[in-house]
Amino acid sequence: MGLIEWNENFLTGIPEIDIQHKKIFKYLNNLYEYNKINLEDKDKIQKIQTFLESIEKHFEFEESLIDKYNLENGEDHKREHAFFREKIKEIFEQYGSSPYALTFEFCKFVKDFYSSHIIYYDKILAKKIQNENL
Repeated sequence: MGLIEWNENFLTGIPEIDIQHKKIFKYLNNLYEYNKINLEDKDKIQKIQTFLESIEKHFEFEESLIDKYNLENGEDHKREHAFFREKIKEIFEQYGSSPYALTFEFCKFVKDFYSSHIIYYDKILAKKIQNENL
């Protein structure tokens, strides 16, 4: 069993966003399991960096949709992305000397962030897109 299981509560109804979210969950679960097996493997930091690049591309995609559809709470949504980026910096500063602790804290934060972010912010964005495209 992974750290976070994908379920229909996370569906936004926007296929491209849902596909990206599923990939993020899969990568997160793989990183979490890898961390349990490879306790102090320094390659984990590179794996986290690669993962962060995919998350950043996802944020850029969402923010382009926020702008395109002039989302009412769009600035709040973007602030959530900025909060994510800042928190990741803090995690690296605090746990950067221990690949195991860094990866554990990273995975825990990403899980908690996405569990709430999708259900609130991304579903609002999806509803706006769906309403505009009726």
